[in-house]
Amino acid sequence: MNSRGSPLAIVTGGGSDIGHPVSCRLAQEGYFVSVWDGRFGAALNALSEIERGGHDADAIQVDLGSMNSINRAALLTVTEWGLPALLVNCAGPAGSLEEQMNAASACIGAVSSGLKDMRNAVVVNVFARSEVSQAREQVRVQEWTESMSARLKPFGVRVNSLVVESSERDAVANATSVLCSKASTAPSGGLFGMTGALSR
Repeated sequence: MNSRGSPLAIVTGGGSDIGHPVSCRLAQEGYFVSVWDGRFGAALNALSEIERGGHDADAIQVDLGSMNSINRAALLTVTEWGLPALLVNCAGPAGSLEEQMNAASACIGAVSSGLKDMRNAVVVNVFARSEVSQAREQVRVQEWTESMSARLKPFGVRVNSLVVESSERDAVANATSVLCSKASTAPSGGLFGMTGALSR
């Protein structure tokens, strides 16, 4: 919980086409959302929409290709708002799928101690279908997700990845919300589409 009494959710790429609806949905569900985005204007747009809905949030400009920038954002967020109950990775630097996963790994690492301390925290990594369109890419993301899960599951942290159609904003928010839910029965380490688990 943060000082306002709401659980903290960090959404990386929270102002992006994928991250913006996710940030707004989580705020509607009672999270205090820290919107991380490399484009500060996009982060502020998401922040403004959240606040117009009567909810609280924060916006931080973060270069997701820079470990120093990620660590700085993590320190600012945790110092100001407390330990995260939820981390949703919606974006990384432009480049290969490997670079996207590296950015998500860096964000997980930067807040992992807080996730572990919270217990029952949740990490959801969201990828656009265009980035994970081939079977070999699905296998790579599945293996990476399993690796992240293996590191955090002993501390009660659930880690999953989600492949979405970025143009379907409401469906993206719905699918992410389901995986983020404390009531979710999805096993940690899974790779899911918007309608269920993806086969390897």
